[in-house]
Amino acid sequence: MDQNDFQPLTLETDQLGNLQTIDSVQGALDFLAIKWPPENDHYREKAIKMCKLAQQGKASATVARDVFVEAAKQSGLVIHPGSVVK
Repeated sequence: MDQNDFQPLTLETDQLGNLQTIDSVQGALDFLAIKWPPENDHYREKAIKMCKLAQQGKASATVARDVFVEAAKQSGLVIHPGSVVK
């Protein structure tokens, strides 16, 4: 897995105005484990699974990032403008 495939993204944490940049699969996993909102576990679990697959080399970091972004949107997290680039 090439960590460089995980384009950095910035999102608001549970505290309004508090921003955090995620720039790797491990960073996404850490955020999912510690700062993810308690509701919408389905999306969280899907993102965790994809990030773990990326760490194992069974999925790309780009795909893991895309799943993380979709999970964040579905969970109501605010992604900083300009962070999501296709």
